[in-house]
Amino acid sequence: MSSPRSVPAATKVLSDASLRHGAWIDCDGRQKTFAIPPQEFQYTSYASEFYVAQQDIRDIAPLSNHIQLYCDNQGVYFIIRNQRTAHPARNPRVEELFNSLLSFIDNNDIHLSISHVPSQCNPADHISRRLPIHSDCMQAERLLSSDIVQSFLK
Repeated sequence: MSSPRSVPAATKVLSDASLRHGAWIDCDGRQKTFAIPPQEFQYTSYASEFYVAQQDIRDIAPLSNHIQLYCDNQGVYFIIRNQRTAHPARNPRVEELFNSLLSFIDNNDIHLSISHVPSQCNPADHISRRLPIHSDCMQAERLLSSDIVQSFLK
């Protein structure tokens, strides 16, 4: 009789984008902000949010291959949950990035789940709108420890 293979606990990551900047914060308080490429993904909030979600997954993958992503954009939530885009012709760059992300997930044995979280419960929403993030560390810690955010992270 073999012992059951244990599944590692998921690294929980909250994701958000403004049109120009993306951010993620995990349940341990690690956070990152970064610029979104202007020509490719700054044309809609959907494109920006998808770019950020895939970047978050790529950033977290070296730390954990079991990722629980929280996103406040319903379009991004549905595309990742259903593993297909609804209108690839309207968003060819997103479709290309999505296919690359699926390959990355498959090639790196990543177990990904995604949940929708309202913007007001997403501390990454706050950090994606401001740079640099250093002054926001205390605010992010307070948001992460709030009851509303913790109910999503459980």
